[in-house]
Amino acid sequence: MNRFFLSILFFLFVPFFTGLWAAPPPVTLDAANLAYTEGHYADAARLFRQLIAGHGYSASLCFNLANAEAKAGHPGQAMLNYERARYLAPADADIDPRVAVEDDLVE
Repeated sequence: MNRFFLSILFFLFVPFFTGLWAAPPPVTLDAANLAYTEGHYADAARLFRQLIAGHGYSASLCFNLANAEAKAGHPGQAMLNYERARYLAPADADIDPRVAVEDDLVE
């Protein structure tokens, strides 16, 4: 009888306690893009950096991070990430760091 109650308590409380130590939800590309479209450029840059840290570099992530950094007023970081994007996708004609950063600095 005592064993029965212990097993019930175990199955009732284990899911509760394991939920307390669960990892935070992963950062998604949708969340980063939403922050960017809502004008939260610094937050978008942070989310793109977290995506790169978790999934590795890609031309599109570096390009998106560069755009967010440029809009957030960080031209140095923007240029660095435009160059990374261009290195990863040299044939992509859309990646032109000079034009993108200059446009954002003029605005």
